[in-house]
Amino acid sequence: DDDGGQSSDDDGDDDGNVFSGSERVQLPMSSPNKNLDFECPDCKDETTPKTFESKRKLKDHRQDFHSNKCRVRLPDSKEPMEVPRANGCFACPLCDKKIKVARGLKKHIKRNNCHEKTDDDVESIHLDEETDDEVEPINFDEKNDHEATSERASLQDLNVNDEPIVPSKRSLDELILTACGQLDGSNREKKKTLLFVEGYELSPVSLSTKAGTNYTLLAHESILGELSTDGPVEVTVDPSLLLRNPENTFCS
Repeated sequence: DDDGGQSSDDDGDDDGNVFSGSERVQLPMSSPNKNLDFECPDCKDETTPKTFESKRKLKDHRQDFHSNKCRVRLPDSKEPMEVPRANGCFACPLCDKKIKVARGLKKHIKRNNCHEKTDDDVESIHLDEETDDEVEPINFDEKNDHEATSERASLQDLNVNDEPIVPSKRSLDELILTACGQLDGSNREKKKTLLFVEGYELSPVSLSTKAGTNYTLLAHESILGELSTDGPVEVTVDPSLLLRNPENTFCS
């Protein structure tokens, strides 16, 4: 997740003056103090009010956390719809998931995280908006051709936490990229990796040895319950299905 504090109004709509606090804040047009911080007038209940180095970052913060509504565009709709904030959260109109940040709601819907995906949907998400390049899906019909080259790695004395780790979208993406050896890859390679993993519904699982070595593997939800929590765990590594660094990537 690469928000970077920049505006992310994906639909080209401006939420306007819909903040829950006071009227639109009047910011100074200029100041002799170039290091002036812009304080959020809506964070009044906090001990230390949030300040921002630019008007744009302040505006983005207020739209994300203090706007009363968020305009989103659903996958099969040509017109945007307004989602109201209730009890501090936006409810996704597709799956009712509660999301606190307006930008997070837009990304949640844009990434097709909440409705059943068709093949066309899977191929279109996570691609750069500025390119028409497509990503070829993995052809699992050819799996038998390279089974002979599969490597087997035994991870001794592993304690397995077979609960998918999803505290936030950003940390989930980081876990997936780590498991696929793409954490330091280019933005395009990262997007390809996330596309493949989301298309095949794999979840990251954290493994740790008694010596303190940590691994991350990807597993389908259907086999998470089969992972042993006592004794050695043997994981089959198929290099042809891995995007990079098969020696350090464990996929089940």
